[in-house]
Amino acid sequence: MLRFIYQTFHAKKSQPHILAHLVFPTALTEIPKLTLTFDRCRQDRLKKDCMKKLGDLFREKRESEKLLLRQAAAQLEIDQAVLSKIERNERKATKEQLGGFCQFYKLDFKELCINWNSERIAELLDGENDIEEVLKRTLKNIRG
Repeated sequence: MLRFIYQTFHAKKSQPHILAHLVFPTALTEIPKLTLTFDRCRQDRLKKDCMKKLGDLFREKRESEKLLLRQAAAQLEIDQAVLSKIERNERKATKEQLGGFCQFYKLDFKELCINWNSERIAELLDGENDIEEVLKRTLKNIRG
């Protein structure tokens, strides 16, 4: 088996990151495979570039106001660990918590709710086939 490793280096860290493995067959009858393996950090960066999530918005707002996580958590009356997970998109804010975020960061509640519901639907449909058709039929069922 032949293995090719391409390495990159972060500006802050000098840790190599495996970007791709090329795996060749051991027998002539096997079909060659190309297996792309991205490290978790790189995958997270690619996802964030595609779509900004609510957690990212909340973190940016907190940092722009130069607040520490514990200060924002105290003002929002949310546990610091919970707020940290929400900002890292590891946990979804509840609809009740959205109201607190809106008041504290002066955000539009309607827009925030639309993004919140959109994220929930996107998470539910992630990896499904024919997403457009599913959404069309869902909208048709909602409208009656």
